[in-house]
Amino acid sequence: MNQNKRRHTKSLLLSHFQKWFIANSLLFFVSILGFLDCGIYLWYKVTASELLRVAGLLSPTMLQNMQRSVQNGTWILIATNLVIVGISTMHSVYFSKKIAGPIYALFNHLNKIKETGRWSPLKLRKGDLFDELPEKLDAAFTSVNHANDNTVTGKESKAS
Repeated sequence: MNQNKRRHTKSLLLSHFQKWFIANSLLFFVSILGFLDCGIYLWYKVTASELLRVAGLLSPTMLQNMQRSVQNGTWILIATNLVIVGISTMHSVYFSKKIAGPIYALFNHLNKIKETGRWSPLKLRKGDLFDELPEKLDAAFTSVNHANDNTVTGKESKAS
């Protein structure tokens, strides 16, 4: 029982798929953040440098204050990016688990069928994606079993 609980709480059920999914999601989010940061940097270069020149003419103290504000703004931007990447990572792990969970359950179920030689209904966790998968599989296996039963019955009646 304890072993089953551990198996269900694993973060990476299908590690190859989930690592691929997480890496691609993070690449996407980091790319977007990079483009946004480049835009902010270019905006800063165009507007802030002019403001700093004008401020320097007005007061050297004002120039120092504005430069300090720009440095603080840079640190705030870096911290915001790190928070966004962290949230994106958690979301990617959560979403990949929602995809990998049903596939992992299906793999285990098919192995169980292979071992026992008997079909039993597939059960997924509440809230997993692909909630229509068990119904479709049950219908398909019922149809195949029914077709096989008719074929066997037909052969038996011809052999008699």
